[in-house]
Amino acid sequence: MNEIRETLFAVADESWDPMVKAEAVSLANFEVGNFEFILATIIRYDILFAVNTVSKSLQSADMQLDVPIQQIKGLVTYLTKCRDAVFHSAMITAKEIASAMDVEQVFKQNERDGGRDNLTERVRMKERYQLNKLLERDTSCA
Repeated sequence: MNEIRETLFAVADESWDPMVKAEAVSLANFEVGNFEFILATIIRYDILFAVNTVSKSLQSADMQLDVPIQQIKGLVTYLTKCRDAVFHSAMITAKEIASAMDVEQVFKQNERDGGRDNLTERVRMKERYQLNKLLERDTSCA
């Protein structure tokens, strides 16, 4: 991910178009350089990797019916029961990547709501608080 961020900064440095410069810097700092983005990317990768493995098995020409059924059941189990372990593992990886990229390891507060105090925002704040507390702990995946 660091390579992507460095490339965006390089595009900003080499471009003559102010709009391209602004967009590249914005993407590098606020998207790729955002801890939430890093964590979400890792979680998506893990899930898509598991789904892709089953998908390739289903596409096999000499597939026996019982094997993909077992793999699909395993995938469902992975997605439902292992959610916490996957999250903790992704959190550890995201921390390592963020550290290497010198990205602050916190979940930023969304300022788009304009400070409205509604139920959805309170739930989001509680989730952010819990995630930040989780970040503060030394998480390990056994």
